[in-house]
Amino acid sequence: MGSEWTTIYEHYYLQNNVLYGPYFISNIGIGAGYCFSSNSNDLYAYWPSYNPSYLYWSKYDAAPLAPQNLVAQATTDYHPKLIWNNNTEPDIQKYYVYRSTYNGGYTIPIATVNHNNLTSTQSYIDNTITVPPPGGQAGAVYFYVVSAVDLTQHISGYSNYVAVTSANLYLEKRFAENSIFVNEFSLDQNYPNPFNPNTKISYSIKEEGLVTLKVYDILGKEIATLVNENKPAGFYEAEFNATQLPSGMYIYKIQAGSFTDVKKMLLTK
Repeated sequence: MGSEWTTIYEHYYLQNNVLYGPYFISNIGIGAGYCFSSNSNDLYAYWPSYNPSYLYWSKYDAAPLAPQNLVAQATTDYHPKLIWNNNTEPDIQKYYVYRSTYNGGYTIPIATVNHNNLTSTQSYIDNTITVPPPGGQAGAVYFYVVSAVDLTQHISGYSNYVAVTSANLYLEKRFAENSIFVNEFSLDQNYPNPFNPNTKISYSIKEEGLVTLKVYDILGKEIATLVNENKPAGFYEAEFNATQLPSGMYIYKIQAGSFTDVKKMLLTK
């Protein structure tokens, strides 16, 4: 990149979930503190030195990425509660929730959930589906997926699906208060990232067993053990505090049975 950015035409800005524009700008100097970001399907620029709630982007505006890590949880009154990771694109407006009696046929949303960029996850409770009490007859199987919608009404592809039955939901509630019906092991990217000094790491366990979650520096030296205990199947979140650590790249690793995964995170002070 040279000393100046090239002209950008027909851009917009977002403030408090309201889209304004188009406007025109040109020859933005690097010294102004402006920067590009591309943690989505869009290519956009934003003005952090002026106001961090303002977002500008160029003509290319693609559909959002599909929501990640959809799981299902039983509420205390036996309704399915869906939880998924927040999309990180800055122009996300809402999410559509779909339900079907088979894995497919997701045509009309059963609900709309407004995006909240102050949380790391989104959720929806389907109060129209009730889990029978213990000893009751098992109900039908329901399949759920979620899609993301941006401010220009582009709709993403579907998330992974979760299959929910009354038997599964009740079985999971017997194990833990925050139990969740999950169909896979997973380790999510920490949020926020970069971070200072706190960040959260979410992960899912599909079967009970010993779980370890450890943090290492870039040279492989163990820095902290966040989890080291037996856990039932479910969706979990661990918090990492790096107050006493210097800025830099760190690595976190999960081990759950035969499942192992490693990801990087960046501490900036």
